[in-house]
Amino acid sequence: MQQRILELLEEWRQTICQTSRYKEDLGFIRDMHRLLSCKGYLFPEVRREDAAVLNPSDVGGGLVDLLWFPSFI
Repeated sequence: MQQRILELLEEWRQTICQTSRYKEDLGFIRDMHRLLSCKGYLFPEVRREDAAVLNPSDVGGGLVDLLWFPSFI
């Protein structure tokens, strides 16, 4: 379970925290990543295909943008 949490934090930090148009609202992910890094936790490498799902595409926003703020709101 711990390894999966570290994996998700790393994926989110490398993707939505850098590329989402709502990245300012995701500072807690960067803070948690920094805290765990300082405590000596090692984060797994992010697979390119996993990161591609969370990064915005050329057509509109990424998956997180779609889920975070649906266009019908």
